[in-house]
Amino acid sequence: MRPSELSELRTLADYTEWARAYDPQQRRTCESIPNGRSATSASQIVSNVDVIGLGCYCEYIGMPHLWVRYGVQQTGLNGIAMVGRTVGNDYLAGQKTPVARLYVAQISNGSSRVAL
Repeated sequence: MRPSELSELRTLADYTEWARAYDPQQRRTCESIPNGRSATSASQIVSNVDVIGLGCYCEYIGMPHLWVRYGVQQTGLNGIAMVGRTVGNDYLAGQKTPVARLYVAQISNGSSRVAL
C-alpha cells in the first residue's frame, strides 16, 4: 500500500469500515509499511487501521539491531501522535498499536536464517 496513492488510501478506509460493519467479532485491522518509511508516511494510514506494522531489514541498513528497533518504534509512535491518536490495545476506542517487524537474515552457504 502506498500512502501517496489516494485510491489505495480509500481502499484501506473502505476495508476498515467494512470490517467494523460486517465482522461480528470486531477483529483488529492491520496494515504494514515497509523498510525506511517516515513517521509522516505512517501517519497517513493510522486513521484507517488498528495495528501498524513497521518493517525493517536490519542488515540492509547496516545498523545495530537495538538502534533499528528504536528507530522503527519511534516512526510508529510519532506517526500515531501526528494524527492525534493514542497508543494502546483498545482499538475499538480508537487506540493504535505499533508493531515492529524486524527481518534479520544471515546468508551462509546459500541458506538464510530469519529471526523476529
